Amino acid sequence: MESLKTVFHRIRPGNGEPSPTPTDTAAPLPSKKPAVAACSNCRDIGWLLTDERDRDNMPMTTACLECPKGIESWRQSVGLKVGERIPTFDDFDPRRQPGVEDRRKADLAWSCAMGWALDEMQCLVLSGPVGVGKSHLAKAALWHAAGRGIRGMYLTMAAFDHQVKDFEARPWVQERRRQALFTVSRLVIDDLGSGNREGSAFVQEKLAEMFDERYRTGLNTLVTTNLTEQDFASAIGVRSWDRVSEHGRFAYMPGESMRRSIRG
Repeated sequence: MESLKTVFHRIRPGNGEPSPTPTDTAAPLPSKKPAVAACSNCRDIGWLLTDERDRDNMPMTTACLECPKGIESWRQSVGLKVGERIPTFDDFDPRRQPGVEDRRKADLAWSCAMGWALDEMQCLVLSGPVGVGKSHLAKAALWHAAGRGIRGMYLTMAAFDHQVKDFEARPWVQERRRQALFTVSRLVIDDLGSGNREGSAFVQEKLAEMFDERYRTGLNTLVTTNLTEQDFASAIGVRSWDRVSEHGRFAYMPGESMRRSIRG
């Protein structure tokens, strides 16, 4: 409540009208409008809740594929690098191969990768020299499956080798990695045969364990390699090769590096 002294000093001389109070002259505070989410699907969170439950009966999430934040979340969850370009089936062009037979086999590999993504085959091995598009098709298959709500994981053979030999990791971390290999719906192992890492008896044992577990549960596995069919079978072991070949296909992709044809 104002004192009499304050009221007196507000009286204008001459007309006796009170001067406006500071609150009368102050500009009205601008109303703060609620921020509008750019993505109506996830409200800019990047994730969506699913009906799935984890081993602790907690609700699981999946990346939103309709906004940049969600797509980046998908990259991280799958195992791709931050900001890495995501290959698609649409931008794989077998016509970049100069030879007729090379183009035919590249087109066949495209069909096989698409079939793997659509659950038409359990195992797929894409073989061929460097640059013919094996990794492109493998990543495109993961992206296509993600569009259908199917979880995936991408590991290079170097990353697989590091994981199984990371003996300094805490036991629960090792078990979590192991279970992820066993349970993810779509698994890609890229570049098996590079560096001869699978030549180790220990690594071959871990590969056999992975192939066996995924074979038993009917989960899809895609492997890329520069090895021939015979060398690939030798590298992963007879038992694992038997698992792979029973419900899958070995697709050889000959030809020249598509990277050189793009630069040219």
